[in-house]
Amino acid sequence: LLDSDLDVEYHVAEYLRGLKDRPFGDRYFRESTRPVLPLESHESIGEHLRVLEKLARRLPDGEGLNLLFFGPPGVGKTESAHSLATRFDLKAYEIGNFSRDDERSASSKRLVALRVCRESVDLKRAMIIVDEADELLNGDAGLGRGGRNTEKNLINEALDQRRGLVVWITNTHEYIAESTRRRFDYAVEFPKFSRRQRQLAWTNALKKYGLDQHVPPEEVDRLAVTYAISAGGIDVAARNCQKLTSDERDGKDC
Repeated sequence: LLDSDLDVEYHVAEYLRGLKDRPFGDRYFRESTRPVLPLESHESIGEHLRVLEKLARRLPDGEGLNLLFFGPPGVGKTESAHSLATRFDLKAYEIGNFSRDDERSASSKRLVALRVCRESVDLKRAMIIVDEADELLNGDAGLGRGGRNTEKNLINEALDQRRGLVVWITNTHEYIAESTRRRFDYAVEFPKFSRRQRQLAWTNALKKYGLDQHVPPEEVDRLAVTYAISAGGIDVAARNCQKLTSDERDGKDC
């Protein structure tokens, strides 16, 4: 709550003065309200599901799990994490993102946010998702007062606490220190989408936005073959198509 000069931080002062109407905790973490697909819709995680279910169901009271999801952008890591939370009947909480300032790196702020979340929610009923954790896990030399080593120690400490089910999501993993890697209980790699996975992504996205009745299977196949794009790009395309489709149009123009 205090800055390096032991003054009340700006965002805290704003809240105390009544200038912010959002809950104070929203700065650090939020409960996810995004719609999710059945876990079976995410092919990449399917082969790991049995192991993940056993790990999650057999957690002793007071203990946690650190899961690492890694792979290129747009292959369903984040969506899979949220679907996994629904499958386990857990509330998904997303750790906030922060900008870097002169005194504290964005990574150190996110570690504070993780601590706040752990202290604020019922960990028996929660999955904490640390998305876009590339800088946090892979390190960024020179950030923070002690530089990279200090932040690595803080990350390792956060992993060692083993409180709650935490999913860490990163696009790259090659630069994660070995001392950090070995602290994860389980890792899932999400490879680049195959044509079949793109077909599945198109099918799921069209269903999500109520367009599945307007796009025949052969068109889905054509889209999957023609456009080698990620699940994120497919979702954007389907969402924009929904916006262009009105009650007077049957969706064929999209």
